[in-house]
Amino acid sequence: MNTREHETVKTRGSADVSYLGRTVDEMIWEFMEQEEIPGLTLAIVQAPYIPRVVGYGLSDPKQRRLASANTLWPAGPISQAFAAVAVMQLHEDGKLQMDDKASQFIPQLPETWQEITILQLLRHASGLSDYRASEGFDLFRQWSFQNLVDLVAEEPLQFVPGSSVIQSATNFLLLTEVVERVSGKSYHDFVTERQIEYLGLRHTGFCEDLKDFTYEDISLTENIHQLFKKDGTYIDPTEPAASYDEQGELVPRIPSSALRGFSDVWASAMDISILNKTGCFGASCIGSVIAKPRKIKHSPFQKILYAPFVGRPMSTLLFVFNTLLLFQRTSLF
Repeated sequence: MNTREHETVKTRGSADVSYLGRTVDEMIWEFMEQEEIPGLTLAIVQAPYIPRVVGYGLSDPKQRRLASANTLWPAGPISQAFAAVAVMQLHEDGKLQMDDKASQFIPQLPETWQEITILQLLRHASGLSDYRASEGFDLFRQWSFQNLVDLVAEEPLQFVPGSSVIQSATNFLLLTEVVERVSGKSYHDFVTERQIEYLGLRHTGFCEDLKDFTYEDISLTENIHQLFKKDGTYIDPTEPAASYDEQGELVPRIPSSALRGFSDVWASAMDISILNKTGCFGASCIGSVIAKPRKIKHSPFQKILYAPFVGRPMSTLLFVFNTLLLFQRTSLF
């Protein structure tokens, strides 16, 4: 980063990653102390390169697992990019249009939701209440689509659809249901096939996939890794991060069904950086790398998808989202 305070201008590829005489390591460590963050993974991207991926501290404070380049962190709001890409892929497949009403695919939606469009859901411009704020919502239980809809079905719209923007998990819940009904596959399987596997993201998945990654149960060996000494698959393991509350109790992992499409993906900093390079987090929500082998068609909706955010610091918001992904905190919600 170059600022007016710099005496010399740094060029792309400079080995000096300091800022005004302070190293990245110093700034990260100071920030971690201030925010009481036990561990994080940092990825520095200079597209198309990812020249630095490094872990700091612990991904699991109680078991003393180190934060590393392979650590799986809850992706939080970045998960919405996967849902948006899934919708745009179906659009590119000719199976839905951005101005289609969600009720066209989900007829049983409440009467006041019948006119809400796919584009309004993508923009968080639907006016739907956020089911997370409902009294009956429990973050740590399994939910069905209809159960979550029922939590807010009687709530009035917060504004006329398309007239404002307020983030709501309900928007992306509906989008994932549209993906399922249009594709004929579960949302999990569609995203896994068309994005995670297609891009070769080896350190990305959903909560229910974490059991499929190879890592050692070190609680059996006094929290000391042993298997790597005789089995190379346990060297540089892909381990999910763990959080603990103020009493030191393990915070349960949030089931994907509780925040489907909104905050349900786990990924390494490297994999998120790969997605960032493909353009998946840009306004179009699609990149040619994610397209099927045929040449991708450019939808006119790509340019207007984020129209409500014009004038807002979107680059800053995306940076914050990418940064929050890497932090290990006691609360994952």
